[in-house]
Amino acid sequence: MTLLAEIRWPRGQSTQGALRLRAFAFSLGLFAGSCGGDIEPEDPGTVAASGSGGGQTLILAPMVDSEPRSLDPRLLGARRALAAGQASSARTQLDQLAGAAGVEGPLLEARLALWSREVVEALAAVERARALAPADSRVFATSAEILAVTDRGADAEQEILDGIEVAGLTPDLRRAQGVRMLFQSGRGPAALGLLEAALEADPDLPYMDWPLSQAYLLTARADLGQAGGAAAVEHALLALQYDSSLNEAYVVLGDGYGGILDFTSSLEAYRMAAEAGIDVTRELVDTHLRAGMAARMLKDDRSATHHYLAARDFGVSDLELGSGADYLAGRANLAMKRAGQADIDGDLDLAEEHLEEAINLDPSNFEALHYLAELRFGRGAFDGAAIAWEVLLGFESAAGQGKLSQTHLNLGRALVKAKRAKEARGYLQTYLDRWPEGAFADQTREMLVRLPVQ
Repeated sequence: MTLLAEIRWPRGQSTQGALRLRAFAFSLGLFAGSCGGDIEPEDPGTVAASGSGGGQTLILAPMVDSEPRSLDPRLLGARRALAAGQASSARTQLDQLAGAAGVEGPLLEARLALWSREVVEALAAVERARALAPADSRVFATSAEILAVTDRGADAEQEILDGIEVAGLTPDLRRAQGVRMLFQSGRGPAALGLLEAALEADPDLPYMDWPLSQAYLLTARADLGQAGGAAAVEHALLALQYDSSLNEAYVVLGDGYGGILDFTSSLEAYRMAAEAGIDVTRELVDTHLRAGMAARMLKDDRSATHHYLAARDFGVSDLELGSGADYLAGRANLAMKRAGQADIDGDLDLAEEHLEEAINLDPSNFEALHYLAELRFGRGAFDGAAIAWEVLLGFESAAGQGKLSQTHLNLGRALVKAKRAKEARGYLQTYLDRWPEGAFADQTREMLVRLPVQ
């Protein structure tokens, strides 16, 4: 419900009104712990939210204008440098100002100290600013934000309350309320509402990039479970607009695009996250599997094959590929048929190309590996034939079929033709060592005897 229409009072006429409204709020039981549940305001320009734990504090107060800010280019440059993460540049420009920056100088020093994780120095700088301008809302706002960031939420809330009593609810304090709410579980969207209201009231309000980026990110995450993928994409992109280094947003962006079935954009977002050092292997695999299934439904075999192969490149087993593994095996069989027809037609280059395609689709296809090895052997490509038979031998051994297989004999012949008799001897002897009574033990011994000496 809207309890009071927004009033914008000139600076200097707001404090007593704010105190009267705060007293009125107490009489209505609008402060944390005085009511049974949260009250969601319809008018964010009038009612500001803060609080800790699961409750919230609602502060009724009229909006007032921001305090005048210095337009000194050195101070503006220092602010921009800090926003860009260039702390040393910000420090250099601030030092050039000496004391000419007024209260804004120590407040910027406080933010610089916080950037360097020097919390004690940051709060000391705030107190220097408070000594210069005890009624300036920016002092309370800066202090509250530092306290919020350093897990002193209750102290941050008190600073905000004190600031409103002294200076009225300014956009700086509205920003501070939003920052405080960023550190409350599940309050990202509410924080965003406060921050956007602060920016609407003062479009030039400084120090907004970081809180807005965080609020948009938190809102995007909330969207995934509520508003849906499109809203998540919109808010994740806005988070990156305010902070291009906010790499976690790429993960949410990928999730959002996946939610609206834009798998190409989803995969690109995840790749950006991966390049930033975030482990999104599971997300990439799942998206490739979903994209593969979607492509099959559209009868886009090329795209489906690409996505299933990409998923397998991440080490996914055939069991996890599920129907994707069967799909790839089916495509491999089609490639085998094309190879056979090319062989009949006398186009051995094309036949070999189709066989390599079949093996790429189904690496453990015994028939394709043997066919490729024979084709290469017949064409005098003995090293290539040896490679195919060696791979086949590895698969057969893993499957427990080595004892009944003569692949080691074929491999030995290819290696001898390739003038690699020593390697051939090793494979033949390995067979006899493992299966001295194997199905092809006699043939193996005969080949060993006939091997040339190198």
